[in-house]
Amino acid sequence: MRLWTQLLLTQQLGKFIVEQRGRVEMRFTKSGYRNRFRYRLGLNYPFGKNTKGFKPFQFSVSNEIFFTDNEPYFERNRFFLSANYRLSAIFSTQLGYMRQFDYKINDEIGRAFFLVGAYFDIDFRK
Repeated sequence: MRLWTQLLLTQQLGKFIVEQRGRVEMRFTKSGYRNRFRYRLGLNYPFGKNTKGFKPFQFSVSNEIFFTDNEPYFERNRFFLSANYRLSAIFSTQLGYMRQFDYKINDEIGRAFFLVGAYFDIDFRK
């Protein structure tokens, strides 16, 4: 189980959106409690005809680094590249490629992954 607090900062730069995310995770596992700290820097490029208050297509690229408070402190580096299609204001799909290097785990399933996702964005402020 994981509980976390995160800070998300976004900035519009012309047609691009720069995103920074910092996260502090409390991880409860079979081997006990662990802390983990994550930082992600991403660049998004939304495009297409703005017909319903949003642009339907988006390209994204990001890099995320993982730290811990135990040795070795630098745990993981994750690169992510994706293409997104937003069908409505609350539902989008994603096709992506992720490559990661983990310094702590000798993972036999690989370091490169293709991802397919479906996302619901719910804004509770409305």
